[in-house]
Order: sequence, then structure tokens, then C-alpha cells
Amino acid sequence: MKPRIITILAVIGMLVIGSASVGLGGRNAASAQRQEAKKDARRYYCVMDPEVKSNKPGTCPKCGMTLRLATEEAPGDSGANKNAN
Repeated sequence: MKPRIITILAVIGMLVIGSASVGLGGRNAASAQRQEAKKDARRYYCVMDPEVKSNKPGTCPKCGMTLRLATEEAPGDSGANKNAN
């Protein structure tokens, strides 16, 4: 009878450990999706025409210059509001 109880407890333990690892995998997947969303949220702008913005790299349709990755804000984007304070 004892070996049977030990076997049942071992199986229950494996199920608990297995379900815990599946739960952690779901969190890692959600974290990876958030990181991908951040990468997709990149904005590009034209140096000569700052009102031209894009989510993808390329060239400006007005002047043909290569769009640059915006690190903070494109020039002319509410910069006056920051300096006014």
C-alpha cells in the first residue's frame, strides 16, 4: 500500500511542477510580445520636413532625404512647450 501512495504523490508532484512551468512560459511570451511592440513603436522623421513622420524607415516623400529614427522627439514637436516652463 505504501508504494502506491508514494507513486500517487509523485505523480501529483509532477503535475504541480508541470503546471507551474507552463504558467511561467506564458509570462515570458507576454513579455516578449511587449518588447516586440516597443520595437514596432519606433518613429522616423525627416530632418528637412519634421512634419513628415513614419513608422517605417524610408525616404521623405517631399524632399527624398532618408528618414531618421526619432530618439526622443522630432524637431518642432512641442519643443517650445518644454522650454516655456
